[in-house]
Amino acid sequence: MSKKSKAAAVRLLSIAFALIFILGLWFVYSGSAGISKRNLEKDFINQCHIDENMTINKAQGDDAVAFLAYGQDDSDADLALYAKNAVGRYVYAGGGDIECGDDEIAEYKIQNCKSKVYASINECKIAVIRVYSNLLEPEIIEIDPDKPFVYAEPKGVKNIEFINEEDEMVESVKRVY
Repeated sequence: MSKKSKAAAVRLLSIAFALIFILGLWFVYSGSAGISKRNLEKDFINQCHIDENMTINKAQGDDAVAFLAYGQDDSDADLALYAKNAVGRYVYAGGGDIECGDDEIAEYKIQNCKSKVYASINECKIAVIRVYSNLLEPEIIEIDPDKPFVYAEPKGVKNIEFINEEDEMVESVKRVY
């Protein structure tokens, strides 16, 4: 192979690598590799056809985000789960109706995510979530027992307890996405 043909081959390879690099950047930043964190709620509203009169709750875990929208009668609730991908963007992982009875708490384990998401129409009247981690005392999260809720656990959680208005613990029902 002559020097001219070697130089042409090197030039051609350099151009090919540059194009692949530019296409990769375009893929990541164009949304093809997922949804940016700031556009998640807009995606939820558009994809799930959320009515402007519905209330939207958002829960953020370390690698998962969940949205729950419900109307005034609380019976029409839509849930969407998003998982963080390798490039730090989010992909839709599942959702729809909350998959449990009205008086239960659905526990969602999203594949390839460490965070679990909990959601309920809240007929079981959950008023407090106790989150146990490495701290001596649990974190106490008060919620409205008359409204649906969604919660995404943060990193380092050892146990979560859901306490109703009667100060009774309510177990979650496991689901996998």
